[in-house]
Amino acid sequence: MRDRNLQFIVATFDQLGVRPDPQDRRRINALADMDLQSVRVVLDLMRKAYEAGRAATGEAQ
Repeated sequence: MRDRNLQFIVATFDQLGVRPDPQDRRRINALADMDLQSVRVVLDLMRKAYEAGRAATGEAQ
């Protein structure tokens, strides 16, 4: 399960152009240890926040 969660997390970061720094590793590992449903909720919220930021700055989608 953890490996699958890491795949989802990494794929989401790649889609959003997020490059985690070394300090983020602990947080990423903690997230990966959560159940899949919780991971998906967090990643969905990240996507929504990213899109809201783009909309607020007028960046093209």
